[in-house]
Amino acid sequence: MFDANFVGAQIYQDWPLHYDPLLPQTVTGPDGTVRNLNTGVRILENGDAVFTIYAPAVKEVRVTSKAFDLELTKQDDGTFIGTLPWDPVKAGPHSFDYILDGACFLDPYAPISWHRNRPVNYIDIPDPETPYIHVQDVPHGSVTREIYWSKAMNRYERCIVYTPPGYMNGTESYPVLYLQHGMTENEVTWEFNGRVSSIMDNGIAAGEIVPFIIVMNNGMIRYKNGERAFTDKAFGDNLLGSCIPYIEEHYRVKTGPENRAMAGLSMGSTQSSLIGLTHPEIFSAVGLFSGFMRAAYDDSPESLAHLAGLKDPAKFAKDYKVFFRAVGDKDNLKERFAMDDALCAQYGIDKLPNYHRVIYANQFHEFGAWRRALHDFAPLLFRW
Repeated sequence: MFDANFVGAQIYQDWPLHYDPLLPQTVTGPDGTVRNLNTGVRILENGDAVFTIYAPAVKEVRVTSKAFDLELTKQDDGTFIGTLPWDPVKAGPHSFDYILDGACFLDPYAPISWHRNRPVNYIDIPDPETPYIHVQDVPHGSVTREIYWSKAMNRYERCIVYTPPGYMNGTESYPVLYLQHGMTENEVTWEFNGRVSSIMDNGIAAGEIVPFIIVMNNGMIRYKNGERAFTDKAFGDNLLGSCIPYIEEHYRVKTGPENRAMAGLSMGSTQSSLIGLTHPEIFSAVGLFSGFMRAAYDDSPESLAHLAGLKDPAKFAKDYKVFFRAVGDKDNLKERFAMDDALCAQYGIDKLPNYHRVIYANQFHEFGAWRRALHDFAPLLFRW
């Protein structure tokens, strides 16, 4: 059974569109009587999750995600209630859907995040394997939103920047990790869903992580000169030509490839592979979380062109201090990971000292795996 310790564990109330305690949902009956209902999602101290939704005209309600499928029971007051018992296999962050009589429904009284190119309901089931995602009694860094002009896109773009504890009042310069989100998400998901600040603050305080800055860009670039331009090349042009120069002009950062790393999850891993492995003169470490060395759905020869450096393992080991790959064992795209395994073995990259490969048990194509990946990747950086 999960032994909850809520001291400092604001994660269970710290969603971007949610606050705690929940205010009751106000319902007015046909006779004008006003009732207050405790709807939404609650995490109990034993780790159980209680789902409550008001749907008096509905016959059946289910809550579904990659990790669970729960049928709720209708009550006399028109609510449906169900309890998901705590289970280590189901622990961690999950987006989920309410299915009301077969139709997908977003409950505004439950926590909401952004995923799958739309708002989704979201839950974080306590995970005892990841204490580093909690807010702890350690020095805390800062997160700043930046707007910069993109010469590549001919428009303003945005990013958020994590600076480690002490940056705001200090004079020291720091190396930088450029960290990317996944398809249909944006730059804030790594902070709210990925728990970047807590992972970094706790790791730095424990002496496990060398302090560094993290820059999280909007990777879903859509337009260039008014026309649609959603391509990895468009993002690469923006990152290299505009974002990095902006960061190096406005922040105290160390320059040179030995002081830059790039990583990302899912789509962001593809971007990190395409950009990072093409530019050893800019980056010295690359991390691919649920990671694809090639485009996720492209096996053309062009999709492998940026991997030409794999053919010279000695040079690859010299160019990259860290090459990190990770995936959950329940990831629906893990066969793509296996294809990249074969590619690494073909050229002997998997035998190099800079090569790191991790498989996370009971983890899906979700932030449960990606938090673990960042936690494992970050301590490897900038120790050279």
